[in-house]
Amino acid sequence: MVKQNDHDVFAQLQAAVEKGDKHLVAKKMKYPLRVNKEGQSRFVHDEQQFLTEYDQLLTPKVKQALLQQNVADTFVNAQGVMVGDGEIWLGQFGNQFGVFAINL
Repeated sequence: MVKQNDHDVFAQLQAAVEKGDKHLVAKKMKYPLRVNKEGQSRFVHDEQQFLTEYDQLLTPKVKQALLQQNVADTFVNAQGVMVGDGEIWLGQFGNQFGVFAINL
């Protein structure tokens, strides 16, 4: 179950993406951020790398999945919270909730 604080982070992430606030979006990531594409995985190691690669990571498909997702309708399992068809995965890390994987 997604807790209220996690709802807030999710809403903040959606708002930041909608406004194009790349710096706030970068702060909602958990580094190293896993990026999966065509059966290959790689990592984005820090905020600076994320900002440099922002447009390649937050593709129109990824943005659309996030912006159209109602947090109450997310799929949740032991791995985390899935957005869309798995375009984004969020999880709890200590006292922080953030994106740990993007599937392109």
